Order: sequence, then structure tokens, then C-alpha cells
Amino acid sequence: ECMVPFTGRSKETTLVKGKPTPVGFKIWVIAQQGYFLQWLWHVKGSPVTPVTVKLEVPTPYGKKGKLRTEIPLSNTQSVVVHLLKRLSTLTHHVSTDNLFSLPQLFRLLRQLGYGATGTARPNCGITTVMKQIEETGKLPNGKPWLFNKLCSALPFNYAQRNPSYPHTKREEVTRQKRHEGRVTTPKGGL
Repeated sequence: ECMVPFTGRSKETTLVKGKPTPVGFKIWVIAQQGYFLQWLWHVKGSPVTPVTVKLEVPTPYGKKGKLRTEIPLSNTQSVVVHLLKRLSTLTHHVSTDNLFSLPQLFRLLRQLGYGATGTARPNCGITTVMKQIEETGKLPNGKPWLFNKLCSALPFNYAQRNPSYPHTKREEVTRQKRHEGRVTTPKGGL
């Protein structure tokens, strides 16, 4: 999302506290290297409707153990899918901030053939689980970590990134250590 500063009269101006430009027009944007590829004006009561993610295996939820066959996304998360579908090419890898970093959205993007990387705040509750996965290479239930690689941009008490690649091939990244002068391949990836 981005804000175009505007302080005049308009029904479509938005106030977002905590932003560098708090008042103006809000625009949902897909950009690459600073260039806008597609955008949508944020409109209250927008025609962009929520998307649902169909699960392959229904999972029980709630007190009565009903089977869940779909996971609904909010209007905000549905904007990502809508913008990606408007692009002319089919394969993309999306980087999102913590507003859009939801497992349901990433699951849908994977089903549509897109990759996704998201950030998470340290107080969101996933830090200890992510740290355990990175150390052991296994999920909390003991299954191996198959599709995703776990990366931390900074120490675990600051921010984490969870890349979700649309392919299953494991990539190894070679890194040159300056102080030792030799090439090493990280075990878990970057």
C-alpha cells in the first residue's frame, strides 16, 4: 500500500496514523524495483470481494469438530490475489509486509503458482516455533520441513522472513566468508 498526499476536500481521502504521509489517497500497489506494475485505488465499499482458499484435506475446527473445507481471506488480503491476476506474466514471487503475511494467503498463492515472502513482528507468537524449526529442520509434529525455507533477516527478537517458493527443488546458496577466505554452503539455506 502507498499513500498519495492530499489534504483537500474529497470523500476518498484516508487517514492512516503512524504513516509518513498520514492523510491522502491510499493505493494498493504491486511494484518491482520501484516501478509500479499494477495498482488499485482504495475505495470504501470496493468491488474487490473476499477470496476463499479451498483446503485439500478438511480439518476439524471449533467445539463441535466441524470440517473446514475453505479458509476465507479478508478484503485486504484479497487485493494481493486480485493484483497478481491482473499481471500479464504468470510466475511471480511476492514480498509482503506484516499486513499481508498470513498462512491462508500464502497457501492460496502457492496453489495459484506464485511464491511469497512475508515479514512478521516479534510479538506475533510465531518466533519460538520458527526458531525451533530452524534449529531442528523439522516441524513441531516431527515431520521434515519440505517446501519452505526459513530465513531470519535479523536476530529472532527483531524480524523473521518465511519464504514460500512455488517449486519444491531445494536451492543451495554459496557464500564467501571474508575472514576465512573459503567458500561455504549453508546447511539450511538463507
